[in-house]
Amino acid sequence: MGMRCVAAPIMAAQGEVVAGISMSGPTHRFSDEKIKIFVDLVRLGALAVSRSIGAHDGRRRRPLGRASEKRPRVGKRN
Repeated sequence: MGMRCVAAPIMAAQGEVVAGISMSGPTHRFSDEKIKIFVDLVRLGALAVSRSIGAHDGRRRRPLGRASEKRPRVGKRN
């Protein structure tokens, strides 16, 4: 049985990574269609936590948002 996992960093106010959030499960439950949904959910969760602790886009000193979002890596483990 293979595993899949998606993860995203949680950023602090000064821009450093202070934690992470992830979601993992067996490959048969993480289909290609579902993993796209899971990526968005994990990314949005990490963004919400980051914003709640004051994270911002360091280049423009604005709150994190769509312009600075980066898609988290999606990996497949066997």
